[in-house]
Amino acid sequence: MKLEFFFDFLSPYSYLAFNRLKQFNLSCILTPIPMGRIIHHYETKGPAEIRPKADYLLKDCLRKSYERNIEFNLPYKLPMNTLPLLRYVIAAQGQLQSMIVDHLFHSVWRDRINIEDEEILRDYLLRVIGERDIDEMMENSTSADVRKLIKLNTQRALGFGVFGVPTIVAEDKELFWGDDSLEYLRRYLRGEDHFNEKVYKRYLEITSR
Repeated sequence: MKLEFFFDFLSPYSYLAFNRLKQFNLSCILTPIPMGRIIHHYETKGPAEIRPKADYLLKDCLRKSYERNIEFNLPYKLPMNTLPLLRYVIAAQGQLQSMIVDHLFHSVWRDRINIEDEEILRDYLLRVIGERDIDEMMENSTSADVRKLIKLNTQRALGFGVFGVPTIVAEDKELFWGDDSLEYLRRYLRGEDHFNEKVYKRYLEITSR
């Protein structure tokens, strides 16, 4: 079944979800999108803009990362600009893309790299990956085509009804939002989804009046 993973490196839950996808051995199309543009589209606030929510989010991530044995540290800087990283993912080719996503998540949420300093980030990627295509990827990431694809990714996400990250879209129709929903995704893939369509359709009728 086709799965598409919409994410932003700014989101700690995207980091946790990506690690779970690896743990569950689920293969996904990796689609980076700017979380801020999704939030702006719906005219809402990001989690960091609501202090009680931000405090709870951090506690929740610390609990989950400990429980799953995932190293989790606060980023070098908050807030941070992750747009260049999203472009790196698009500019990466073939097997390099999944590797880049993995190490970029680590650079932010594990190794506390100053991702806004291009030279520091480049040196980090060279250490963990080697010189394989890194310079070419970083250079291509500023092209007009890559910038256009970021916008197209965002439009596609909104077209599916994505309202936050991480979100996995299964078969271009069913959304699973947040790290907590991945277990429901697994049940969905096994044909064991407990979703009650009749109740859902009744809800839609009521709310559309």
